[in-house]
Amino acid sequence: MLKEARKQVVCHERVLKLRLYYYYNLRGRVDSLWMELHDAIGEAVDEGSLHRHSADKGWVYCDGCAPGEVAEAYERKAGVYSRWSHHDGGPHLEKLVREAFRQAGYVVVSGGSRVNWRDEEGASEDYQLDVHTLAPLRLGIECKNKLSDVYISPDILSRPNDDHKQLARHFRLCHGWGLIPGLVAPLIDASFFGFIQPFDGLACRLLFQYLPTSNEELCKDVRREFLIGHVVTASEDDPPPNLVRWARRVSGILEGRSARDQTAESGSV
Repeated sequence: MLKEARKQVVCHERVLKLRLYYYYNLRGRVDSLWMELHDAIGEAVDEGSLHRHSADKGWVYCDGCAPGEVAEAYERKAGVYSRWSHHDGGPHLEKLVREAFRQAGYVVVSGGSRVNWRDEEGASEDYQLDVHTLAPLRLGIECKNKLSDVYISPDILSRPNDDHKQLARHFRLCHGWGLIPGLVAPLIDASFFGFIQPFDGLACRLLFQYLPTSNEELCKDVRREFLIGHVVTASEDDPPPNLVRWARRVSGILEGRSARDQTAESGSV
């Protein structure tokens, strides 16, 4: 972690976690890696091997770094991070996912859809689906497009944030409506795949944050300043091949899951 922090000179702690998450071969070896990295940064700050920047406590740098070098790097990087972190990439990903399912042969509701659910006690729920398909499968897909967030199972968080609360509600409501709920996002923790099982849900971990083609300069700035190459542009008319492949595999994923469940049931009799 300190090696990466020295390489960055100064960076937001989310950037430090992303670099460790992506490029240090830790994802397959550390459970709940995003949370572990958060705790490790806090411990390093407490011990004094990392320091928080006086202008923004979310930014960190290594003990012993020259103050002038830290100040110059922060001045250069802060604007890029602000443009990146405030970018609203969600609507763009929604369009990419809808087009990917259209190319996979699905009937897709244009622009998502607002649905109303009334439970057995008569309480009404109004909810916006980012992606809603009607055939051959009825899917309700939520799209999250912040590279700096890794979605962890809401069940293991003692204080889930608004995003995690909304995702738990999404899976609960869609399952109640008879839709197959899903999440498409750049980064999804392994624990989330356990969370979706009771809902017969789906999760697609893209590993990339896809922005509109007009954002190529921002992508270049992120690569240059933070050494992260997983922020790229994609056209709404030509969704990324990995997303199209996943949309085409969805029916097979669900059929395979059903077959395994039936095998397990027959084996337990």
